[in-house]
Amino acid sequence: MNDKEIKRFIRTGLLIGIGAASVTKDKVNYLAKKVTKAVKQGNINEKEGRKALDKMLNKSKSEQKRIEKIVNAALKEITKPYIKAVKRKTKK
Repeated sequence: MNDKEIKRFIRTGLLIGIGAASVTKDKVNYLAKKVTKAVKQGNINEKEGRKALDKMLNKSKSEQKRIEKIVNAALKEITKPYIKAVKRKTKK
């Protein structure tokens, strides 16, 4: 794997992570508006609304961590040969 391929892969991994975070943020914002509206309309009380929002935020954080682990594992796996090659060159 050459430098150009590694840079492209890292960039792709970062974009995937950013995209996933953005989608998650948008989803949380959308659901937060829905919960706020439900509270204002009296469909649920404020305590239930807060509980629902907390649950959404925790799920969002968990999903973000899961995606980070996947991207990090992929980066580690793909860069292994490159790192080995660099180590071999520095030993010479």
